[in-house]
Amino acid sequence: MSAKVEIIVAGTEGELERCLKLRNTVFTVERGVPREIEVDEFDCLGSVCDHVLIEGEGRDVGALRCMHMDDGIIKLQRFCVLKDCRGRRYGRIALGLLEGYYRRKNVTKLVLDSKFEASGFYEKCGYMKVSKLFEEAGVPHIKMEKSL
Repeated sequence: MSAKVEIIVAGTEGELERCLKLRNTVFTVERGVPREIEVDEFDCLGSVCDHVLIEGEGRDVGALRCMHMDDGIIKLQRFCVLKDCRGRRYGRIALGLLEGYYRRKNVTKLVLDSKFEASGFYEKCGYMKVSKLFEEAGVPHIKMEKSL
């Protein structure tokens, strides 16, 4: 499938709300993450995070949060795709678009803490495991990164 995918870096409250709505659907409703843990002080416009909406075939299909770290590094967080849209390459295409977006902004590296079960997806997208397994919220995770 060659999906038509776009990423939108939220610049309005409406775009931010669309991101948060998607995250709520995936993390809180589907996966049972308490809302007070899933949403925090960085979930507003003007924070150290960019909020990115993923549109596929003209509808909202996913979202993620990108935290600006030191030295040209972005940490990918809260990456989600709606259940009925998984396996259709939206996530992979969106990651490629995001990498291009940050490369143009002189970001040199993307990092993330992946759930171990999702690490294969990131490896297929060119990310490397850079830590041993660790537990976060009772779930095995691994640190991964990709130089741009």
